[in-house]
Amino acid sequence: MKQFNKALTRLVMVGLGSFGTVHAADYNLEFGLVLHNNYGEPVGFEKTNMIPKTYNGEPALYGLVVTNEDNKVFTLSSVHILPQLEHDKPNKLMGKMMQIQKRGALFMRTDKEDSAGIYHMEVYLNNVLYKTITYQITEPSEQLASYR
Repeated sequence: MKQFNKALTRLVMVGLGSFGTVHAADYNLEFGLVLHNNYGEPVGFEKTNMIPKTYNGEPALYGLVVTNEDNKVFTLSSVHILPQLEHDKPNKLMGKMMQIQKRGALFMRTDKEDSAGIYHMEVYLNNVLYKTITYQITEPSEQLASYR
């Protein structure tokens, strides 16, 4: 439960806009890791489903960027499914719905108490399940090469 509560407080979402309809060709989804230099400044975004627990010794910042090329207004929401703990049911965390025009993002930050394992993010556009993203949080020894 502690992991669930911490995950809830780490969820950061950005967006503006109002309602619309969902057409697959209208949306571009990019999931990955925000890259930082040695000074902690963001310097890029790497598309990946392998998220290290730490990046350059700090909690990793990762997430989803959603773009609508037609500049239409749409809603974005998410449900996050955390790894199962032994015989428990999977923990689910519901994100807030937001209204977006053109481009929006969902970003999360890892925590030292996060479990390494398989996570899922259900992405809803205009209240319809659009895509489920599966990703893995890895231990620091398995992390990606740092970007310098």
